[in-house]
Amino acid sequence: SEVYRSMGEPRVSFAVQMIYIVLFLVPGVYLGARNGFDALCVVRAVLAVCFVLIHSITLRFRYKFSIRKMLSNASQPLAAALIMAAVGLIFQLALDSMVLKLASIFVCVLVYFGSCLLFPETRQIAADLLANKVQRQLEEYIKYRHRQP
Repeated sequence: SEVYRSMGEPRVSFAVQMIYIVLFLVPGVYLGARNGFDALCVVRAVLAVCFVLIHSITLRFRYKFSIRKMLSNASQPLAAALIMAAVGLIFQLALDSMVLKLASIFVCVLVYFGSCLLFPETRQIAADLLANKVQRQLEEYIKYRHRQP
């Protein structure tokens, strides 16, 4: 929706959101809730994908955005998320202890970031962020040291 507003068309954003709410969200949540909590969770996940598809289609036809390029841009984080999901599923099936399952969440976070670092582009982004953080810390340290008498 930020894309539409940045292009000066907030009405398109509103229209697409209303289409999603009226045609997908309300009926989907209603049907999912009637079939229990598990069904509601699955339906809600499917509806999140529908939301992305509706916006992708709108961006494609209204603004000539390339869906292939959008998917290509999301491929690396998606691959990292799939690797993390596989690790999480293995932990979920293998561990019985609630404490270990909670600890596995931390491991999954590490796996996700480690998986992201497998890709040169995300590795470069991480290096740039780290370099900027270190540079800011050094600048703050230097300012602090010069202020002391």
